[in-house]
Parts: sequence; structure tokens; C-alpha cells
Amino acid sequence: MILKVLMVLAAASAIAAAVIFVKLKSEEKEKMYRAAERIIQNELLDNSLKNPFLSGAVVDNSADCRLMINIKVKQERNKQSFVFNPAKTIKIGRERVGNHIIVNEATVTAYHCMIFISADGKPVLQDSSANGTFVKRGMKSYHLANGQSCVIEDGDSIIVGSVKLKIKLFSFDISWI
Repeated sequence: MILKVLMVLAAASAIAAAVIFVKLKSEEKEKMYRAAERIIQNELLDNSLKNPFLSGAVVDNSADCRLMINIKVKQERNKQSFVFNPAKTIKIGRERVGNHIIVNEATVTAYHCMIFISADGKPVLQDSSANGTFVKRGMKSYHLANGQSCVIEDGDSIIVGSVKLKIKLFSFDISWI
């Protein structure tokens, strides 16, 4: 009897844990989409301010999906999450001015690496450092150095010094704005 009660309690706690996990994941996804929405809205506003002839025009963005990138930065005990539009180059390095993600370590150069969209629309990581940048994809690890680059994929980890950057690629539909 006691064994049955323990089994029921264990099953109930496992279900509760699964529900909490799913809820946290959906909240995280919602935050990413809200951040992407703000970025795209600001870009559209900037473009309309730069071109006053478009200010009264209606632009049809109904089929326009944009690739966005969520980068989770894990530095010692500190964790941060950022959303970027990789169509605008994302710069990573030690220098506080000119970089989007700052890694304050001696082994990281001032402008260590960058992420951008290639001509064929794929997100690319390019190293520009003295010590190189590592990309971990599943069980494989790649070392980029001396200006080398590689296409990054959803789930990749980029290691800059001792800092791990976890990559999450997602598509944002502009028609939601």
C-alpha cells in the first residue's frame, strides 16, 4: 500500500515538473518573440524616419519572415539572454565600445568575432581574434582562427575565452506587428 502511494506521488511530482518545464519554455519563447517584435518595430520606424517619402505609405510585410537569433551568455555564475537581428552584424569582444556582447577577459581580443548574414541568407560566425573562437555542434568542436568563418546552426555553442554563448535561431513573422 505504501509503495503504491509512493509511486503515485512520484508520478504526480514528475508530471508537475514537466508542466513547470513546459511553462518556463513557453515563457522564454514569448520573451524572445516580444524582443524580436521590438527590434523589428524600431528598424521599421528608423527606416521610415530616414525616408520621409515612406512615412504615409503602407508597406505590405505579410509574407516577410525574418531570421532572428537568441544568444544566451553564460559567464561564471552570471547568465544573460539577448535577441538580435543578425542582418545587422553582431559584434563580440572585450572592448566596451563597438561590441554588442562584451567578454572582459585577457584572452579575448577587443573585437574578437562577429555574426552576420551571408549573401545566401545563412548566419555566419567569423573570427577576427589572435586566439581563435570555438564552435561546438553536438559532439563536434571546431576551432576558427585568422579570419576563418563557418555557418552557425540552431543549438550551436560559441566559446569566446571561457564564456559560452548558446545560439537559438528562430523565425519572426512581421505580419504579427
